[in-house]
Amino acid sequence: MGIELLGTDGPYDDFIRSFSTEEDSSNPSQNSPRKTGDSTPEVQSKFTIVACGQCGVRNKVKTEKLHLGPRCGKCGNALATV
Repeated sequence: MGIELLGTDGPYDDFIRSFSTEEDSSNPSQNSPRKTGDSTPEVQSKFTIVACGQCGVRNKVKTEKLHLGPRCGKCGNALATV
């Protein structure tokens, strides 16, 4: 099963082009569009899995926020972070 596109517009074409892995350096209008402010690299957060002492559910907590005293997402009990 599939779909047939009867027509497209400029924004749709740009959207589809943004998925392309190869960029045509000879034609800058064919390159994927860049958003303003994309010059800074995206910082990926690291996570720690902390098991709740009361209900046993494993909670995914950002490592940088462990000092804030996270609580279990299921029972609300304070998570013991060592």
